Amino acid sequence: MKPKHSNDDPLADFPGPLYRKVKKSIKARIVSGEWPPEDRIPSENELVTALGVSRMTVHRALRELAAEGYLIRVQGVGTFVSPRKPVAAMLDIRPLKKKISLGFDGMTLEDLIAIARYDAQVTLTENAVKRIRSSRQLVDRWVKENRAIYGITTGFGALSDVSISQKDTRRLQENILMSHSSGVGSPFDPEIIRAAMALRVKDLARGHSGIRLKTVRRLMALLNHGVCPIVPQQGSVGASGDLAPLAHLALVLIGRGEALYRDQRMSGADALELCGLKPIRLESGEGLALVNGTQIMTAVGGLALYDVIRLAKLIDIA
Repeated sequence: MKPKHSNDDPLADFPGPLYRKVKKSIKARIVSGEWPPEDRIPSENELVTALGVSRMTVHRALRELAAEGYLIRVQGVGTFVSPRKPVAAMLDIRPLKKKISLGFDGMTLEDLIAIARYDAQVTLTENAVKRIRSSRQLVDRWVKENRAIYGITTGFGALSDVSISQKDTRRLQENILMSHSSGVGSPFDPEIIRAAMALRVKDLARGHSGIRLKTVRRLMALLNHGVCPIVPQQGSVGASGDLAPLAHLALVLIGRGEALYRDQRMSGADALELCGLKPIRLESGEGLALVNGTQIMTAVGGLALYDVIRLAKLIDIA
């Protein structure tokens, strides 16, 4: 069942997860001057009533705006608009791009931040589309020729010498996702998973994995619809790859696992249904292509590096 939107919804013009909509709505009032510098803004309870959201959602939005310098929160008194232009605005650190094209060439930190934190949409370059199709044609041909190819027509690891029939190849690809989804601990923050999804699409866009274009586009659709897989923080095997975390991430593609959608935790199947998508059936080699990478650790490192660079600029200004 798809969510309904009212024309009277005060957050309708702001895309992304609910707390980000609230944050953008409040920030828009500050930037436009509707709420002037040093003015006291409505209380959390008043904002909850006006916006029709939970207190936790409002609290998180206000907390982040205060951390970015747009608001000043005084315990027991209220929340006020900052009397000066926020340092974040002075540095012009907010990415302006609304759509990022991913292809063979590299990705900038600013593009990664735009996707992870500001809900920029992702597309593929024409060259990436051609490369993905070309590599997939090779895989399909080799499967028909019954060639022995690791993880495609054979098992994994110790079972690499076991041949897999064409009729069992789909089960093999789904099995690698389910068997490797063994992570534990608290889930990663959504911005880290959004960054990892973008980096995974970026890697697949190089056309080296043999994955189908349909599958890459479905991963992009999750990202662009704001579906964020639940991924436990512990379980990566480091340099050998973020196999467990990426398996959790990819489970949602086949209607399994869990995800956040509109700030609500739910099953992967429900998240797909709510945004109008169907579970995808993986073909030969695609399970391996989805988990074989280091995008989780790259996402964590990339976001941390961006914040360190920003902090260094702030120190220079101070």
